Amino acid sequence: MVKKGDYKAAQDYAANIKKFIQDKNYDMLNMDYYFLLNAEIHVAQGNGQAAMDSLKQVSYRARDYSARYMTLMPASLALLGEEEKAIDSYMLSLNEVSRSKTNMGDLFHFFLGSSRVDYYVAKVYEVQGNAPKAIEHYEKFLKLWKDADPGIVEVEDAKKRLAALGASAPQ
Repeated sequence: MVKKGDYKAAQDYAANIKKFIQDKNYDMLNMDYYFLLNAEIHVAQGNGQAAMDSLKQVSYRARDYSARYMTLMPASLALLGEEEKAIDSYMLSLNEVSRSKTNMGDLFHFFLGSSRVDYYVAKVYEVQGNAPKAIEHYEKFLKLWKDADPGIVEVEDAKKRLAALGASAPQ
């Protein structure tokens, strides 16, 4: 829903998650899923402060073990204009594989998230106007994803952005 831009449906879904958890009297740690989805909606809408407000409500479990949190936190920082903190936060997630084996951990999502770090970092450098660093990270990303199936949004976007910066995708 979020990727399709149907934010109303995503917000309704988040509200249903919250209601379900409350109605079933589930452990409040389960509210992390609600807060993370809200943060994802706000990031997609470009509202860094609302995303950060949602992320501040997650438990230690999500902060320490969620692959989504590790992507949403730096995205929120970038939207708030804190680009250097966003870059540092993205780069930290490259070394978080050991966390993926516990609690909310999921090897697939941790590796998927870490494989996109250079794409996200390049976008932040691009916003800063640092073309050489943006090019460097787009090239790293595209080299890693060189065998990806065609049509992956981030790969296609990175190729376009790299070309706009006057560089070509690595072969």
